[in-house]
Amino acid sequence: MDIVNNRSPKFWLWLICLLFAGVIVAAALFTHSLRDSQFQIRLENAYRKELRLLEATQSSLQQQALTTAHLLAENQQVTQLLAAAAVVYKTNPNQAALEVVRQQLHQVIQPYWLYLKQHGVKQLQFHLAPNDFMLYRAQHTEFHSDVLADTRPLVQQVFHLAEAGVGVEVGASGIGLRAVVPVIVNNVAVAAIEVGYGVAGVGATNSTEAAVPLQPESGTTFIIKRHVAAVMTDTAIAKQATKTRTPWVSEHAYLNDNHLLALVPASIDRPLYLTIAHQRRQILLTLLPWQQFGASSLEADVVLANWQDISPIVEDKRNTDLIISLVWLLMLVSGVLFVYLLSKKLQKSTTAVLREQQKELVWSQQKLNALFELSPYSISLNRLSDGTYLSVNPAMTSLTGYSLNELKLLSYWDLTPQVFELQEQAQLRLLHETGRYGPYRKQYKRKDGSLVDIELSGVKFSSPSGEEMIWSIITDLRESLKLERLKQDFISTVSHELRTPLTSINGSLDLLLSGAAGELQPKAQKLISIAAKNNKRLITLVNDLLDMEKLTQGKLLFKPLLINSFVLIEAIMENNMPFALLHKVQLRKGHVDDVRLFVDADRIQQVLTNLISNAAKFSPEGSTVLIHTQVKNGVFRISVTDEGKGLTAEQISKLFQRFMQIDHPNATQHAGSGLGLAISREIMLQSAGQIGVESEPGVGSTFWIELPLEQKQEDSSSVRKILVVEDDPDTAETIKELLLAAGYEADVAYQLDQAWSLLQHKRYDLITLDLNLNGENGGEFFLKLRDSTEHATLPVLVISAFIERGKLQLNAIANTIDWLEKPFNVESLAQKIDRLMSLGDPQWSSARILHVEDDMDIVTIMQMQLEDRFHYHHAGSLADARAKLRANRYDLVLLDIGLPDGNGWQLIPDVEMTHGKIPVIVFSALDVSVDQQNKASAVFGKTKLAPCALVDEISQMLGMKQQ
Repeated sequence: MDIVNNRSPKFWLWLICLLFAGVIVAAALFTHSLRDSQFQIRLENAYRKELRLLEATQSSLQQQALTTAHLLAENQQVTQLLAAAAVVYKTNPNQAALEVVRQQLHQVIQPYWLYLKQHGVKQLQFHLAPNDFMLYRAQHTEFHSDVLADTRPLVQQVFHLAEAGVGVEVGASGIGLRAVVPVIVNNVAVAAIEVGYGVAGVGATNSTEAAVPLQPESGTTFIIKRHVAAVMTDTAIAKQATKTRTPWVSEHAYLNDNHLLALVPASIDRPLYLTIAHQRRQILLTLLPWQQFGASSLEADVVLANWQDISPIVEDKRNTDLIISLVWLLMLVSGVLFVYLLSKKLQKSTTAVLREQQKELVWSQQKLNALFELSPYSISLNRLSDGTYLSVNPAMTSLTGYSLNELKLLSYWDLTPQVFELQEQAQLRLLHETGRYGPYRKQYKRKDGSLVDIELSGVKFSSPSGEEMIWSIITDLRESLKLERLKQDFISTVSHELRTPLTSINGSLDLLLSGAAGELQPKAQKLISIAAKNNKRLITLVNDLLDMEKLTQGKLLFKPLLINSFVLIEAIMENNMPFALLHKVQLRKGHVDDVRLFVDADRIQQVLTNLISNAAKFSPEGSTVLIHTQVKNGVFRISVTDEGKGLTAEQISKLFQRFMQIDHPNATQHAGSGLGLAISREIMLQSAGQIGVESEPGVGSTFWIELPLEQKQEDSSSVRKILVVEDDPDTAETIKELLLAAGYEADVAYQLDQAWSLLQHKRYDLITLDLNLNGENGGEFFLKLRDSTEHATLPVLVISAFIERGKLQLNAIANTIDWLEKPFNVESLAQKIDRLMSLGDPQWSSARILHVEDDMDIVTIMQMQLEDRFHYHHAGSLADARAKLRANRYDLVLLDIGLPDGNGWQLIPDVEMTHGKIPVIVFSALDVSVDQQNKASAVFGKTKLAPCALVDEISQMLGMKQQ
């Protein structure tokens, strides 16, 4: 350290100069290297240009040969002679018969051959399938009748594929370019025309560019460049007389005379170029291999060669390099001098600036590292291309169980379960489109194999090298989900553990007050009334809590129906009048507009009941609560106006919050759950409406709700639907018109497949069935109906001319079936349909009900309510219920969900299997999803519906009149 500090400033100046000189020398060397690379690129560009010329030459030669062969194949006289020869060869292959065809072919081909020879064609041959029988050689007419199947792979391929082929082949006369075109008869190649060009002399005799005509009539020409030549291996032309000392042979004088081919590699299997110094000249030699047809090796027997004198380019480069070297030397001398002078002046200031910048950089890095390391959220840096982890913070290693080094060997795909693949792809698309993704939830696979719930979000950016990266922030959801599960468990406990006993208490108190256990003493009746009133308050509080939770989670079912505004307001007035009278408040109806609304009337009544009860509770005795409506801007507003003390702006701002209790003199006396208005707000939001309040202190308040006006078609579910299965159009139309006139809806199926398809997509109350439909058996269709669970009890009216035969076939298993013989009269049809409809309706004089419930208090209450009207049966478990379903016939099942040996939903398939589609009413304290509600005829909560009201619902569902 002391040696460094004792160095003089002069030493450092000379050191800087030396460094600058080193930079100049390195730059000069780099420049020369760059120029060498550029020169090499220039050579490669020239090579590619010449290579394209060679490829074009090769392609043109092949196209020339194919074109010549195709022109001959287009001569109908030639193809007819070849087709005739093929027939003779196949049926009577004697030389005499073939000689006649051969002579005719000679007369036609000879003028073509004389012309083609002048333009480079070496061979013109005609072959017969399938074994390459040589019919005729234009170049040697005396040689024919050879069988060349084993020696001519190109011809054999053309026969096999029935498609033209072209390629280089080695023959007795050397290497040649052969094109073979098939003659096809009935999609079979029966003969072939072969045209051969010599390859060795390509361009050898062309000192300039020449246009060589290909066919006298066609006007087609082929251009040969003067500096293109073909060379071939010495071994490939072993049968020729020419022998040389080199592996390669060419007929081009320049190549052979100057021995350039001696420098070519002995084997060539890909295009290449050589720069050759020859007689003080620099030659660029481009070589393109041309493999023999059918050859298994990549080494070529023929090479197309192209040469170019690049001596001026090389000489120019040498001169330029010399000039550039002198310029660099001058720059080196002047630069060292300049740096020496400048460095003296800048040395002190530069050192100070660098020291300050280093401090700022270290400070910034320390802050970022602290945030990264101490962040409670997991942070990862991934490469976008493959998802590899590049860096993670300690929170990420704690979350996944992997160390930093282990994570660097993985990608986020390794931590993501397969089930999230589609979500991952969607987030990646979002990342590419917007540069961001998330937040979205998924799971990670930890090192120990367990799954952890997480939420991710991140951004895309590019590194200095241009590589795309992802910064991701990962939130551990285990604690929040744990709290959510605890919340759900609490709600489930409240739902089951409170609702069931509260229902029992409520039913028992109502029965006592009604005198079911005998007349009560006035004092006892007063005490029981107090207990019943407070029990109902407790039920209301529990229901409000559960309704609020279901509303916020979107689990509360809404059933919108078309309803008249008069009917809705009248129902609200009737239901809330007793409560108003209890608080000594007059409930009055103002102006009501006549409109039709598509809403869930029960939910809207729940909201308005809450508003009216609040108005009645907080209004002075003797005051009036007014209900009135207004239609404005396409919405229907229902207002509840009271004469209370009004609300301040601060109270209004908090009014619809959960558990909000406004300050009021009677607040303690009328305390509630504080959830009524919050629940009302959620109901209105999910009903596409709004709720609000207009109030001033000392004036009173007007609470209002707004509902959209929508036109919905009348619900036609109450209209009975009948399927007419009849193949005769006139009869089918007659039955359909009679049914429409009687008030039924009717569809017609002319075939059994069509009838079955309609049954799968629509619900019908009855079927009229012909037994003989264009050869189809209606009896088998009836058996299929009775075998199906869904249609086992569907009423069927058989309308057929084969009644007796049908009764013999179907009466053994017939139920809810009647017969009508063709021709029929209108009165008979109407009577039988009415009778079957009455059989299909659950309107029995005394229906049988199975109540599946394990709580004996509920059983006692419901038995007292039901046994006077119906045949009441009880089952306390799933096993007991299944046994009674098999042993008895029931008209309705009243079902609890929470049973000691399983879930009540498991009983519904047993009900359908043994009884078909009978009503199933779920009466339970457990929450029910929307999908589950669709499985039952109706769903009621134990604290939502009083037992007496449930009896009315059962009576209405069974079609009985209340007694």
